[in-house]
Amino acid sequence: MECPYFNIAIRTNPPAVQIEDVRQIPAQFMRQPEPPPPAPDKKAIKEALEAGTDVPGARLVRNQSLRIQ
Repeated sequence: MECPYFNIAIRTNPPAVQIEDVRQIPAQFMRQPEPPPPAPDKKAIKEALEAGTDVPGARLVRNQSLRIQ
């Protein structure tokens, strides 16, 4: 269908996989996500720094921000 502002058309899309029961999928077709890499625990580091413990590679900073209401 065509008009001065747009065209409308129906098309057949390429085949897509629809999973009906994930429990029946063989293991060879399952992806195993990589575990997340270790990340610093900022809350624990902050608590340690505030308690006076030296944490190599980290320090406490106090920044400023502008707030408009």
